[in-house]
Amino acid sequence: VLGACTAVLALSFIPLGGAAGGKPPFAAPVQALARTPLTTVAEVAGVNVTEVRARLSAAGVASQNDTQSIQDLVGTDMGQQIRTLGKVFAANGTAAVR
Repeated sequence: VLGACTAVLALSFIPLGGAAGGKPPFAAPVQALARTPLTTVAEVAGVNVTEVRARLSAAGVASQNDTQSIQDLVGTDMGQQIRTLGKVFAANGTAAVR
């Protein structure tokens, strides 16, 4: 019985498909949004780009212009991109990222 439970537990870590490269399904849209200019992020967030830049600044992320992307500002680490986008959207009540 213990061996069977161990085998089932080990099998639960094997991916059963999904996005290429083993990434979670939300990875592609997050990374796509992170590569768009801040003006597009503002449109999606439902605020103007000045507000997006203010929210980024409040989160400790400095931007120089509206054509930069979240990826330009924080790099390619998806976790950092998600946290940064969360700060932009959560301030508007459109996301509950903590």
